[in-house]
Amino acid sequence: MIRVLIVDDSLTLREYLKELLIMDGRFQVVGEARDGFEALNKVKTTKPDVVTMDIQMPGMDGYEATRRIMEEHPVPIVIVSAAWIPQEVESTFKAMKVGAVAGVRKPEGIISKSFKSDVRDMLNTIKLMSEVKVIRRRSKQDKNTESPAILSKTERQFNKSNYELLAIGASTGGPPVLQNILSKLSSGLSVPIVVVQHITCGFINGLADWLDKTTPFNVQIASENQQLLAGHVYFAPDSKHMGVRSNKTVFLAMIHRNIAFDHQFHFCFDLYAALLATKP
Repeated sequence: MIRVLIVDDSLTLREYLKELLIMDGRFQVVGEARDGFEALNKVKTTKPDVVTMDIQMPGMDGYEATRRIMEEHPVPIVIVSAAWIPQEVESTFKAMKVGAVAGVRKPEGIISKSFKSDVRDMLNTIKLMSEVKVIRRRSKQDKNTESPAILSKTERQFNKSNYELLAIGASTGGPPVLQNILSKLSSGLSVPIVVVQHITCGFINGLADWLDKTTPFNVQIASENQQLLAGHVYFAPDSKHMGVRSNKTVFLAMIHRNIAFDHQFHFCFDLYAALLATKP
């Protein structure tokens, strides 16, 4: 059984999540916490395999609790967030930057059309993330200042070559890595950047907004027939493959709901490779 600690300031939502976890049969709820302070203590005493973390809580919020847990008693943390609230979405990615391993949408009520898929995605994510091996994060005072030119060699290669496109594929845990990469590149990069990111439906717009604010790039959700511009970053909309034509315009295709992420990755990257292969 997978040992889970639930952190949420709402008793109703804690009971709701607890019921979903128990009914699934793979999980044992070993504790509950009402805020970040309580979560810090419960992590020490209950030794969970994984923590589900709310963001908006009084006292110590989910972001600060995640940071402290990963510095003091590291354990996989899954942010369970209301994807339609912009502040929560941004805080979810901030929490991932300090160590949370994933973010999922908090399932709405049983009358919601997406209830079954939201519950399935949440439970599968919690299960998978419980197996992730996490390491202790350094505290702010222990961190050395990183060089902003860490990726300058890669950037120079793109600007002095005949490359047409920079394509990045990322799965769970990708958002903070993307933020780290993009923040160390110059917006003067001579090629467009396209990103294939596996993420829970409802979070992609928030991810684009967060990266647009925290990196030097113009980051956006691509649209059909959109012209790709150098130094801009493009994500596919929810449930869409993003292809690129030889004239560097976007075309979109629906993703089958059960398709695996690696198939999404190969679909897009095979198209990009074909585009480059046809160039003179």
